[in-house]
Amino acid sequence: MLGCLRRQGRNLNCDWPPEVHHDVDLRKTVDLRHLRDDAQFGEELAIRYSDPLRREEGLTEAREKRMQCMETLFATIAMLHSLTKDDVRHAASERDWRIDFALVILPMVLSFALFAYHLCGRVFSAVDAKSTATIAVLILSVLVSFCRVLVGEMWAGAVEIVRIGNAHVSFRTVRIPWSKEREFLFAGGLLLFWLIAAFRYHTIANTPGRP
Repeated sequence: MLGCLRRQGRNLNCDWPPEVHHDVDLRKTVDLRHLRDDAQFGEELAIRYSDPLRREEGLTEAREKRMQCMETLFATIAMLHSLTKDDVRHAASERDWRIDFALVILPMVLSFALFAYHLCGRVFSAVDAKSTATIAVLILSVLVSFCRVLVGEMWAGAVEIVRIGNAHVSFRTVRIPWSKEREFLFAGGLLLFWLIAAFRYHTIANTPGRP
């Protein structure tokens, strides 16, 4: 799947798989993507290395060893690509916006729009009084938009788990864009719901035979 972390070379020993040395040009998009994928794969190896240690040595010790492992792997990646560890560390925090848009934002917007379209149609078909229908739509817009933010956050988390191939997302959770834009997403949901409601109202009001 596009955007998934590589599966080949995964291990629990904090070992970087064999790779031929080649310089990375940070001015080239393809090289930046390669570095980002390597850096995030390094994080995944460090997490897989530390997960068994949480049961054996405790959370604090496991966290320290995870950081040590990650620093070692970042140093290896930096050496292989003639870069600094800071370059690798920065690349690890980067996201592929295409994946977030195609697998999270677009499906959630489309499903929300279809649900709002159907729901508003039901309201305007069942309620003749404009004021009553308007109040109902306002209340529903708040409820549906709020639920959309929660469902979207769960969906984004599920997509991330599939993308990295590990249910233990760990510190990478904070990088998921959806969870950092709740207020914006809620406001955007309200606006989209109202626009759809206005369209549905005019469509149904102009339907032949409707009083």
